[in-house]
Amino acid sequence: MLTSAARWLLLQTGRTSLWMWGPACGTSTEGLRADAQRRYDRMADEVPWPDEQVNRALLVWVVLPMAALYTALRERGRTEQEAVDAVTRAVDVLLVSAERPVVGLLSRTGPGRRFLVQGTPIAVDVLSPAFGGTWVERSGNRMAVDVTRCYILDTLRLLGAAPATAAMCAHDRASYAGVCPKLRFSRTGTLGTGADRCDFCLEIIDTNAGPDTRRAA
Repeated sequence: MLTSAARWLLLQTGRTSLWMWGPACGTSTEGLRADAQRRYDRMADEVPWPDEQVNRALLVWVVLPMAALYTALRERGRTEQEAVDAVTRAVDVLLVSAERPVVGLLSRTGPGRRFLVQGTPIAVDVLSPAFGGTWVERSGNRMAVDVTRCYILDTLRLLGAAPATAAMCAHDRASYAGVCPKLRFSRTGTLGTGADRCDFCLEIIDTNAGPDTRRAA
């Protein structure tokens, strides 16, 4: 059960993170951060809070900032695509720039690649049940999962910011794709961009293997 004190502490740290999202989006609109802050506070009271601690953290540090920034830009007259692009730039600066070097470092060695492939399913399990899906494969060299329920999309949709989900869809590819010739990330579609599932796949491959023929998303 989330106590009022714990909720207050989470929100305080979330508000602090929001002050990094404004500059990171590359949009210099005066007063944008203050507008986004007001929306963040309102949305925090409107949205249902998840039961899982890890998803509460995801809510306050990622989902609410994305929704607040996106809606603030839209209400300032930015087009949907312009707002999505701005949120995507912020995700790149705040998340991808930290994650991709770690993925790159781990993928340099066989044990590191196995850690990524075998550890990712554990991370997916931790995020459940907010994220739902079906495992296709969980082996030493390959993990593949079809995600059919996305907490990020569901919450952003509830807050009137569903298009911003595309920024997180792009985040996966930006963090994993092309980081190492022996580690392949593939996905043909995402819930956030209109597909019926996110078919996420990460696998260790032979460097002599042929190119991946699956269509990127």
